[in-house]
Amino acid sequence: MLCPLVLFLVAFAPVSHAKHRICSWQDQGLLSPAHYGYTRFCLANLTRYNETQGGYFCWNSSEHVADYGFLGPQKLEFASPCGTGGYAKDYWCDSMQYWGVCVGQAGEEVNPDKIRCFYIGQDDDCEWPKTFDENSVPTQVDIWQKQG
Repeated sequence: MLCPLVLFLVAFAPVSHAKHRICSWQDQGLLSPAHYGYTRFCLANLTRYNETQGGYFCWNSSEHVADYGFLGPQKLEFASPCGTGGYAKDYWCDSMQYWGVCVGQAGEEVNPDKIRCFYIGQDDDCEWPKTFDENSVPTQVDIWQKQG
């Protein structure tokens, strides 16, 4: 009796092509992405839309690399560089397989107590593992890239 029900549910389940993830991959450690062979893609500043939502846009271009408050209240989500609708151009996606996402400006040296970075594959996006209220939301995020 349960078998037909299970088959029905599996047959009509929604299909998902990408899995949303919490940012967690540390690559080789807590140092600046520069120490692991990454080069800076852009430093993005927060543009607030209202008190609870905003977007991060590269200061030297128009790439929209992250959102605040859209995935859920107080949540920071980094967009996929090369996935569907990604912000990176094809020529970057052809050669840059790994991307670093940092809260704050990472620079060549990083104090892990103040600046934290995680890493994603070119087709991935991720949600920052902690939330930020309206007073602690980062004003900048730093995006890095690395050939695979």
